[in-house]
Amino acid sequence: MKNFNTKNFDYNFIETYSKVEDLENIIYQIKKIQVDQSISSTVVRNKIYDIFEKKNFIIKPVIGKGSKLTISAVSRKKEIGVCIQLGNASRLYADLIKLQYMFNEQYIKRAIFICFTREHAKEFKYQNIVSFERAIDEVNTFKSIINMPIHFIGLDTLF
Repeated sequence: MKNFNTKNFDYNFIETYSKVEDLENIIYQIKKIQVDQSISSTVVRNKIYDIFEKKNFIIKPVIGKGSKLTISAVSRKKEIGVCIQLGNASRLYADLIKLQYMFNEQYIKRAIFICFTREHAKEFKYQNIVSFERAIDEVNTFKSIINMPIHFIGLDTLF
């Protein structure tokens, strides 16, 4: 068993993110998750949900009034929206659009996006998953459309 390493990237920031909603502690808790090659992404996702729940985030909230669409979590102060995307790359755009919608409607002020790194995906032989590197490339491509502040966290551990 090993702990996760993380890569971090701030996109479109004006203020220091680490002071907001105890981000440094959230990253520290994620790094304490014990993993090996037998642990599924669902188990990892659930452990990350537990971290946010203990930080008093609302888990799987709808993105707005009258909607059935959800994101992974939102802070009680409704300042931070969270997407944990450990699956198929096609979900990247849906998650970014949901977060951007919440930002545009002033439901959130910033976002956290959590995914595996490209190296981790290769090690675990995952195919066509959202990677930290791809997510950053995509938001930079669509910077005229995706303009909310996002803190990306890439999960990585090589055995």
